[in-house]
Amino acid sequence: MAVVLPHFAAALAGGRLGLHNIHPDADGVVRQYLVYREDYGWRIPSLPARLACDLGYPEPGVQRMLLNWRGKPFTYCYVSFSDVFADMTSKARHRPQDEFKGRIVVIGSTAPSLFDIKPTPVSRLHPGVEILATAIDNLKHGDYLRFPDARIAYLLLTLAIVWATAWGFYRDAGRARIDRLFGASQFILLAISYASINFTSTYINLTGPVTVGLAFFTIARVYSTATGKAQETSMVRASLESGGELRAVLLLVRCTAAGEGMLAKIRHGLARAGSGPKSVDMLKGRQKGIWGLFEHTVAVSWVVQAGDQEGAARMARDVEAVTAALPALLRKVGADADSGTAWFAHEGVISGGAEAAAGWRALFAQALLRWDAAATQQGEKAL
Repeated sequence: MAVVLPHFAAALAGGRLGLHNIHPDADGVVRQYLVYREDYGWRIPSLPARLACDLGYPEPGVQRMLLNWRGKPFTYCYVSFSDVFADMTSKARHRPQDEFKGRIVVIGSTAPSLFDIKPTPVSRLHPGVEILATAIDNLKHGDYLRFPDARIAYLLLTLAIVWATAWGFYRDAGRARIDRLFGASQFILLAISYASINFTSTYINLTGPVTVGLAFFTIARVYSTATGKAQETSMVRASLESGGELRAVLLLVRCTAAGEGMLAKIRHGLARAGSGPKSVDMLKGRQKGIWGLFEHTVAVSWVVQAGDQEGAARMARDVEAVTAALPALLRKVGADADSGTAWFAHEGVISGGAEAAAGWRALFAQALLRWDAAATQQGEKAL
């Protein structure tokens, strides 16, 4: 083992020696300090460990300690060596005689040209002498960072994040809701790591679970968006691709007191109700003028060939299932009839192919007229 011994005989005779090597991590950043080395059956202490032993500081039970940084470079009190040496050799002393009494003095260089500068988590240019002082300070106060060896716990947490994310996409819990819950969970995990390293001496490193969870969420989001567009069942597109006469049903749900979030929940619930193919759409954003009259409305549409009796029966059953589930859904999201919520279903005949768009516009207008007429009749009966 190559060891560079001190030049001064008094230091060798005293035998109070220790290593002051700095070993960066794999990425070249200094985060840890070697408390002792074991070579050929000998345990060789570091200079901070030997100092801690002589001064009666608690001996750490680890071979490497994660440094608890006090701040950026030059956080500790610094005195120029040349100023001290000049004052000591002058006849008239100007510096206090007890300036270093009861202090631990670490002598080293801070000039970059002497190549004792290392990158650390708090600075890219950190003087080696201050890294040594940080290690001594950590041993003196016993507050070097502990990091629990909890690989199984970290693995289980990572699997839980992945499972919860996959379950949310599988259950189609809603894009906005999944984004909020996932973002909140990642923020909480990062806050735990930040709080542990800044307010305690135990570092809970949740970088792995957060990174894996974010990567899985990104892949799942892209996959969900791509498959959602590929598997989208749009009744308007189906009618444009079909020919002949078509039977269509339009269910309009109007929630005048609902916000966009509540409308999204209603849309999501209606999409999951029933079992037949249908489209569920809502008017998003804040509209002005005449378009504001159609705001807060969710539209559910079905379409089958006019001569398909079996398809028409399936469509009727699905319409009945959706309308039956609608009251419970509205109560669940807090949009009951007292909050200005109402709905109306209208069935009509449209032409497929190029004339389908005009047919859907006419069907929408008919549904609104029939709805207003039905509401007026109900009002007259009530009177």
